[in-house]
This record gives sequence, C-alpha cells and structure tokens, in this order.
Amino acid sequence: MISNLAILTFVNNKIVLDIGEWQTLTIQIVGGSGTRSLLGTNDDGSITGSTNGSALDAANFNAVQAVKLTDGSSVTTITDSALYRIDPVSFKYLQIGDGSTAAGTKVLVFKTKPY
Repeated sequence: MISNLAILTFVNNKIVLDIGEWQTLTIQIVGGSGTRSLLGTNDDGSITGSTNGSALDAANFNAVQAVKLTDGSSVTTITDSALYRIDPVSFKYLQIGDGSTAAGTKVLVFKTKPY
C-alpha cells in the first residue's frame, strides 16, 4: 500500500486538492470551529482541447459524502471533532470548505491507494 499525509492550511476559508490517483482519503480538521462542506469535481477548469487545468482552476463542485468514523454516519459537512473517510474516491478534485467563515488551524488529509 502506498500512502501520503498532507498537512494543509485554509486559504480564503477553503482548500482545493488534486486527489486524482488516490483511492481512500481520511480527513481531520484541527483547531477550528463551525462546519466545512465537502465538495468534489472532475472539471479542472481547462479550455476545451487544452490540458492546462489544475486544482487552482477547478470548477463546478458538487457535494460529496464522507463517513464519520466515530459513528458510521454519512455526511457532506465536517467539523473538527472527528475523522472522516471517503472511500472510494470517484472524483479528481476535493474542496474542503466553501469560502465561508469556518476555518481551521490545519487540515490533515491521509491519502492511500492499494498498490
């Protein structure tokens, strides 16, 4: 199994990650308050026929579900009181937060794939 831990900080109260090659994500928010939405997209924002899209240009986000590991419930928003898992990942870009006032000191995203 291959794994990777990303430690991130919010910019404008949101984070956009390219999680394309990963199968499972575990997310934890540290030092914050409020709730943050989980949004996903495959749209990299590139112009048709171009390959220049990236997480910075990603657009057309939709709500995605994660499992709250403390009780197994499905959620589309997260707080800093639990761990959340997305498995399998079926989109290329993940946005945590929607630009509202809910932020955090850091965001931990543990990414794994089985090979």
